[in-house]
Amino acid sequence: MTLAARFLDAYPHHNIARLIRDRLARCREARIISGFATPDGVAALKVGASAPKITRLVLGAGTFKAFQALDSLITSGLPASAARLHLGYSRATGWPKNPFERLRPMLHSKIYYFEMPDGTAAAFVGSHNLTGFALRGRNGEAAVLLEGPASEPGFADIRAHIEEAYRVAVVYDAALKEAYATWYADYLDRLKTDITDMPRTGTGGRSLVVMAEAAAGIAPAVGQAVYFEVDRRIQEINSIHTQVHLHLFPHLPAMPRDGLAALANVAQSFRAKVQAIDARAGSAEIDADWFVDQRPRAELKRAPRTFRPHPTSGKQQVTALIEDRLAEAFEYEFDPPEKWLPQLGNERLVDEETDEVWNPVVGLQPERRLEAVERRGSQMLMELSPDSGSFILLSRGRRRLSR
Repeated sequence: MTLAARFLDAYPHHNIARLIRDRLARCREARIISGFATPDGVAALKVGASAPKITRLVLGAGTFKAFQALDSLITSGLPASAARLHLGYSRATGWPKNPFERLRPMLHSKIYYFEMPDGTAAAFVGSHNLTGFALRGRNGEAAVLLEGPASEPGFADIRAHIEEAYRVAVVYDAALKEAYATWYADYLDRLKTDITDMPRTGTGGRSLVVMAEAAAGIAPAVGQAVYFEVDRRIQEINSIHTQVHLHLFPHLPAMPRDGLAALANVAQSFRAKVQAIDARAGSAEIDADWFVDQRPRAELKRAPRTFRPHPTSGKQQVTALIEDRLAEAFEYEFDPPEKWLPQLGNERLVDEETDEVWNPVVGLQPERRLEAVERRGSQMLMELSPDSGSFILLSRGRRRLSR
């Protein structure tokens, strides 16, 4: 009899807990190594009277309640000497706030090894951590089942792997559960920093983004003034940190978001600063060289010699002075959703042991922006967001991109 290898299932959501429980019940000795553990993962094994058979239980990390479950296993007969925790590796950073590196190499092995009374052995080697999601088939996982004489060199290598991890790991101390959980939480906090570290070459403050159509040969010169109208409730444009970015298209896209996506291909872009703001409803003469006619669609036109615009109800008049061409490309940031919500498909994933029903996530959609804005008491910002339909937008920030 030689070592036989069998890939367990072509379906990623395979319940492996039953197979492991079967070997655990029949074996004379078990050795388990897992990168992460949760209480429902420990519960999925249903160790019971088999606890004394486990001579090695090495974990890379776990939740506080997982360590409480480990305490229960020890109470049920798991040898205290069998339980160890691999705390990974770290190094000094020299930083006062975090003197040791939190994003660190960790134990990530997943092996469930069993020696049988007849001299054979079985090992599940794969991606399954000691968690309920993994063992009961809710995660998509993969594993190979190895079976054969325990004396096979392949099993000797597996035992050596487990023993080396056991050697490096520290003896589990129930009094340090909080420390163990916090040590892993620190890792996740540091990882979150990397996850949300979006590519950028610099950020800036608020911007009034004006997109308009312009016929061939139509473009303002440096020092000339451009007139346009924005919602009267918007006060942020008074800030000296608010820039005006004027983007001219040969043909204006159908929707504001289409325009934002096409900015890299815009023929002409200009940087301007707010020169004058008038929130009154009057029709006084305006000193401007150009104006953005927003009826029916935003278009840059030359201002007549005597320019007395009649602002639309609820609008304020803004005049911006062209400072230079805009040589840089930006990604503009608007009021973000509170959170992203999953879009669920129709397929069903049923946990055979708990009868919980799960559906696949087929996409992500932002929480309705209007609701998020209303919660902040700033519904007015919706008027200058890309979802308003307006081609004059107020961004809360900008990120410089490479052209």
